[in-house]
Amino acid sequence: MHPIDSNATLPSLLQDIANTIGFDAAMKLVERFGGTRIYVPRPQSMAWNHPLSEALGSPDAVRLAHAFQGEAVEIPLATDAQRFRRDVEIVSAYSQGATQRELAQKYRTSERNVRKILSRMAHQRTPVRAASGTTQTQPKELERA
Repeated sequence: MHPIDSNATLPSLLQDIANTIGFDAAMKLVERFGGTRIYVPRPQSMAWNHPLSEALGSPDAVRLAHAFQGEAVEIPLATDAQRFRRDVEIVSAYSQGATQRELAQKYRTSERNVRKILSRMAHQRTPVRAASGTTQTQPKELERA
């Protein structure tokens, strides 16, 4: 299970893609091709050097080819999902000891924005994955500002 427990923040096409190849692979697709249209060949035509194979790896590219055989698919930007994913990563890193300054530099935002994210996410009590792989509700560590 990914730290984001549902695909609620994803556009419907991206939900279908995530159900086919997984959330992380779907987000790789967004990062590489978001806002553009890409041709998905039939599975038997999926080459190792096709842009989808290069972005996702052959197994996920072939799974995508089975689902969208021969279609030109416009990959959504999924701005809300990308922002939410970033926010979950910030909360997780902060709970593991990263400073607000380090996070602001890493995610190219301000320390003030990091504080806002931490505050907002603490109120939402967002489930995050701990380093051990278990899912937990974000704890009180966020109060260490």
